[in-house]
Amino acid sequence: ENALLVMMAIAVVYYLIWYWIFRRFFGGTILAVIGILISIRLQLFHEETFPFAFTYPQVTPLRFFFDAILFALLVWHIRRPVFLSLVLAAIASGLAIYNATGEGLYLLSTFYIFLIAREIYAVRVKDNSFLPLNFRQRLILIILPWVVMFLCVWLTVGKYAFGQQFWDHQLEFIRFYAVGHQSQPLVNNLVPGFVLEASMAFVLPVIYALISVWLIGLMIERKVGRQGLVVLAAIVYALADYHYHAQLSNNTTAYLRIGPVLAFLACFWLSLALKQWNAYRQRLILLATLAVVIVSIVTNHIFLLYPNIFNLSRNPMTHPVVSQNPPGRFSYFNHLFISYPDAFKLPVNSLGEKDEMLFIEKDFKDDQQLKDFYRQEIDYTKDAALINQLVPAGEQVPLMSSFETPILIQAKRRPFFYTLDLVNSRPRRMRNFVVTLIYTVNNLNREIQRMESRKPEYVFMEKIFLTHEVPQAYLHDSQDLISLLNYILTHYEPAKYGEYLVAMKRKS
Repeated sequence: ENALLVMMAIAVVYYLIWYWIFRRFFGGTILAVIGILISIRLQLFHEETFPFAFTYPQVTPLRFFFDAILFALLVWHIRRPVFLSLVLAAIASGLAIYNATGEGLYLLSTFYIFLIAREIYAVRVKDNSFLPLNFRQRLILIILPWVVMFLCVWLTVGKYAFGQQFWDHQLEFIRFYAVGHQSQPLVNNLVPGFVLEASMAFVLPVIYALISVWLIGLMIERKVGRQGLVVLAAIVYALADYHYHAQLSNNTTAYLRIGPVLAFLACFWLSLALKQWNAYRQRLILLATLAVVIVSIVTNHIFLLYPNIFNLSRNPMTHPVVSQNPPGRFSYFNHLFISYPDAFKLPVNSLGEKDEMLFIEKDFKDDQQLKDFYRQEIDYTKDAALINQLVPAGEQVPLMSSFETPILIQAKRRPFFYTLDLVNSRPRRMRNFVVTLIYTVNNLNREIQRMESRKPEYVFMEKIFLTHEVPQAYLHDSQDLISLLNYILTHYEPAKYGEYLVAMKRKS
């Protein structure tokens, strides 16, 4: 609940900053409101956030917060060209890399391009209030983001910031993420049902390139002043962030994650188009645009799911008026497991029971019953006590379980395996093996070598892994898991049992 409140508070501050940007840049309240409503609609209420705007933290302003800071500072700079605003923008770029590497690098690229465009503009346009920077100032602005980023890393990891291991791990995680999310050529996504989303990856770069050329032409003709520098920066940021959509390549609307930037560009071109009309018609067009934007929000299903005073939703996943199951699924709860074939299931689960208790929304009479059920299913007090009994405080615990993180948190112990989480999540009472999050052979070998070299006295795992007769499909689909289990069962034997876990002791 606290994490949710933090994300919501960050979103509120984020959109307030963007409102200030729209208000100061365009100088009109109506256009600023239009821009901020478009931003919220695009960034928070699109299909990738299903079923709730804060379902996935990576698509909330938590990930993009510093783009608001940077663009606010750039707007401040073109209105009052002081060096301090650029220094703060450089600091914001460094903090952005520390916050989220990919988005931070996109933002840093935007800042550098802005500096280059600013210097060209300052040299070409004779304006005593907007002078070129000297060599010392340029050097400071180029180096400062990296200094800030490194300082943040040093404050976090200490001496490891100066070693090769930490940076190797950062690069490895980037590769690990790419492999795990199955990056693939964009053309592979041009399949029925996803053509529109995938085709945007081909359309967007062309649009960004054309409007940047058009903008530069307007600036050369002096039809757009130095405010065009901020617009150019927005185009560069949108084009840089497009890399995420192209790299992930999984049929998502990833380009909508920069909603405020897209709204800023739309409002800029709208403001240029309005100049040919008189004040009365300008206001009429703006009010009509505002009405269209409001309708587009309040009729969006994801917005209707959002529980607030503006709509009927009590709970985005269970409310009978607005809840909407994903295509081809019977429910939102347990939708990945409700139709799991019996041929892949084992006789009993880790609790020794046959009933998997795969409840769906309609099985709970009210929210309190739902909360009580999930609190019960996340209570691992007995298993945490088993770990505390066998593993001294401060030592790492080899644990193979879908609930590795909550169990170790309750036991107040650190994880042993390098890959965290080691296995994927699934309901507690399922009668099947899990899927590991080990995506490469090297990672698998490293985990086995880790156990072989350190030889921990105890390895903890779900009781279901003691099942010897498993479906043949597991030997094909879960070779990595079977390899890990074979090592454990060869070198360890059951010693003590908890409620959900078994403690395997190393054979002498």
